[in-house]
Amino acid sequence: MASQKKSGTGRIWLIIIGLFLVVILIAVYRAFQPSVKVPQRSVLLLNINGDLPEAILNEPPPFFAGTPPVSMREITTALQHAKTDERIKMAVVKIELLDAPLAKISELREAIKDFRASGKKIVAYLGFTNNKEYYLASACDRIYAEPQAFIVLNGLKSERFYYRTTLEKVGIEFESSGRGKYKSAPEIYLRDSSSAPSREQTNALLDDFDAAFIKETAAGRGITETNLRRLINTEALIHEDLALKEKIIDSAVYFSDFKKKLRNDFGAGEKEEFFIRSNIYAASAKNSGDEKIAVVYVEGGIVSGDGGVSPDGGQDSGGETISKAIEDAAKDESIKAIILRIDSPGGDGLAMNQMAKAVKEAKAKKPVVVSMAGVAASAGYGIAMNATKIIAHPLTVTGSIGVFSLKPNMEKLIEKIGLHREVIARGKFADALTLYRKFTPEETAKFDESTARFYNRFITDVAAGRRMKVGDVDSIAQGRVWSGQRAVKIGLVDALGGFKVAVATAKNLAKIDSSKSIELVSYPEGKSFYESLFGSRAEGGSPFEQFKQSLRADAERDAVQSLMGGSWAGKELRRIKQAMHVLASSMTLRPQAVMPCEINIK
Repeated sequence: MASQKKSGTGRIWLIIIGLFLVVILIAVYRAFQPSVKVPQRSVLLLNINGDLPEAILNEPPPFFAGTPPVSMREITTALQHAKTDERIKMAVVKIELLDAPLAKISELREAIKDFRASGKKIVAYLGFTNNKEYYLASACDRIYAEPQAFIVLNGLKSERFYYRTTLEKVGIEFESSGRGKYKSAPEIYLRDSSSAPSREQTNALLDDFDAAFIKETAAGRGITETNLRRLINTEALIHEDLALKEKIIDSAVYFSDFKKKLRNDFGAGEKEEFFIRSNIYAASAKNSGDEKIAVVYVEGGIVSGDGGVSPDGGQDSGGETISKAIEDAAKDESIKAIILRIDSPGGDGLAMNQMAKAVKEAKAKKPVVVSMAGVAASAGYGIAMNATKIIAHPLTVTGSIGVFSLKPNMEKLIEKIGLHREVIARGKFADALTLYRKFTPEETAKFDESTARFYNRFITDVAAGRRMKVGDVDSIAQGRVWSGQRAVKIGLVDALGGFKVAVATAKNLAKIDSSKSIELVSYPEGKSFYESLFGSRAEGGSPFEQFKQSLRADAERDAVQSLMGGSWAGKELRRIKQAMHVLASSMTLRPQAVMPCEINIK
């Protein structure tokens, strides 16, 4: 006993000493971090890639973290400040594989055009390029590309996988209850191909996206839409010589030589600090003003509880976390308005109701403006319905007001593996929710009734929030997704625009004088790594446990990114994971308000 006690005491001291050393290392690391200094003659360098999260609020661990992902807020903040900063002479956008919705990319195009309006040049540099990367690059003054790199302009598409036959082969089938003929999210488990309503809404989205892609890309490059469509339908894989001939690019040059050329053009020495990265520059831009507006970020799937970052870098928004953030912003008297920035395909219906309630209560105290990013659909729309104003980008995917529940039946699976089940129950429906047999007709009726009640409540709440008739909401709901430009015509959103428009709207509703500047305050507030490490037990366990979890999540994320990166395999892995997430959530028989998440325009 004495030896065990002594051993336990020794482990505690090792933990304390380890944490003490971590604190010292962090202090030393920060002490020797160079202060942000912008040279008097600089070129802003923006590396744009990946899925473009809205904001990176929490500081990654020092030493262990890889390169943090670039965020929308970082890019737009850097461009906004750089256009009036005399030290910044021009900007270079280096674009790599993008996995972001077209609405986000279009919003970045608008930020680039706003920068160009200042009279400063902004140029794009491309490696291997697909449709989305080129769409963004076309907003720049000039496009440079790596020699011999193909530019793939082959048109937009939507792709979807179906798991019914695959699941049947292992002995799993599904029972489903849903409301909304367009609510096609469960189809991937129930069918081997899309239904007619699903194809209808997908084609409508593709029509809107394709029209915008062709019009804006052609205008950006000064070529005709007819010629761009010809290249898409006859060439698709555009090599260097053809790209130069057709004015798809302006020059082919290696990036190292391109940077040397810029140095020569501006007379900058080889050792002179000349290029400044967007993350460093955005950090140096002061976010201060006469009045404060809160920004609450809702990203990824909507889940119960706290949500957070998953090991592959994905994001979930928890009902508890987001509701508290909205409540805190509403209580803060220095905050004059709240912007809810939503980029979510939906998720848990009960978490949606929790967030929607918080929005409604906050609106009674101060204006709440929703800014829809790439997607704000199903539960993503549900949390917006009570806002003072809803602003969507023309290419935002929104709506999908509907609900479904799934019940897996693994009876054939357990038969295949020889597993026998015996049930002794009290209560007529004690075994109703089992995953190992089908519903009886009476159980099916109850299952369906609960789904119907949730849908009716959903459209009733939307009608109240949007001041519409329930019947009118039902006619445009039915689980159908709409582009932002169509949603504004049917009353689901109030106006079109990006985050900049939402800020102006919030400022106007809060009656903030147009001459006053504003400070954007993020909710929930971001944490430094030190704060995450030494937070309270209520925030997620002991400090040491938080430290272990932080390092593990960071290591797992870096491993996935290193193995998969922005590759095709990585994107497919994330899509399959999303489908499996819906499946796992449905096993609890909780109502799901998820858009047809398989609508992935690329």
